[in-house]
Amino acid sequence: MKTATVADLRNHFPKVAAWVAEGHTIAITRRGQTVANLVPPPPPPTPPPLAPNTYYRRSRHNRYTFVFRVSGVQNFDLPISNIGSTALV
Repeated sequence: MKTATVADLRNHFPKVAAWVAEGHTIAITRRGQTVANLVPPPPPPTPPPLAPNTYYRRSRHNRYTFVFRVSGVQNFDLPISNIGSTALV
C-alpha cells in the first residue's frame, strides 16, 4: 500500500491518480494519521453463462438484456391455427 499526504494529493494529483489506475491502494495521511484510503474501482460485472441460441445485448442504459435467438425453424410466420397441420422441420 502506498501512502500520500493531503498536500501530495492537492499538489500532485495526476501522479496519485496514476497509482490508483495501476491498481494500488493509497492511504491518505494528515499529520501522520490515515484519514482515507483510495482504492481502484471493482471490475465490471460479467453476465452469467448463456444457453445455446441466446445472448446478452447491452441497452442504452448499460443494462444487459437477455435475447433468445430462434434459428432453424421453417414457416416461422405461419398463423397459430396452421402449426398443428404443417411440419415445422
